[in-house]
Amino acid sequence: MTRPASETSAGSRARRGLAALIDLLLALALAFLLLESTGEYFAARSVPTLHVGEPGTWWRGPVPLVLGLFGTLVYGFPFAYAAVLGTALLFGRTPGQIVARLEVVEAAGDAASRGAVCRRFLLHAAGAIGMTFALVIASWPLLAAAVLFGLFIAAESAFAALGGGRSLVDRWSRTNVRGPERA
Repeated sequence: MTRPASETSAGSRARRGLAALIDLLLALALAFLLLESTGEYFAARSVPTLHVGEPGTWWRGPVPLVLGLFGTLVYGFPFAYAAVLGTALLFGRTPGQIVARLEVVEAAGDAASRGAVCRRFLLHAAGAIGMTFALVIASWPLLAAAVLFGLFIAAESAFAALGGGRSLVDRWSRTNVRGPERA
């Protein structure tokens, strides 16, 4: 007997948390591997985007100095995170979901369609894609909006998973994430 797609147990919530952690760690590892290429590029693009060193900017003091220490990693991370989440477009699930043995299914319980997986990716990765694009075109307002949107989606998804409900991503893509079936 299969469980309804909307049913979430404490085990499923823990698996979702594990999957998110794995995806974040993979993105961090990828950002580290790409330090000298994309990391350097996006760190260099952060200077005109954030107006670092320009007269009258509020972006001075210890914050830019600290970010400068980790800049190639920090500014390359959104690109790496979008790339890790983008694997869902190929496999229907992120690497974390694969390891945690989670399934992405339609609301009725059937396997998620390509369109549903694409909608999930777009909403989950919108913040990271927006940050990456903002650095490329040196747009401070777009960068700020992308950071806020990415944090909102992450927080909302975490609260929904902890509370056992459906996240905005799940509702918009008309999907659910469920753990392995029990006999």
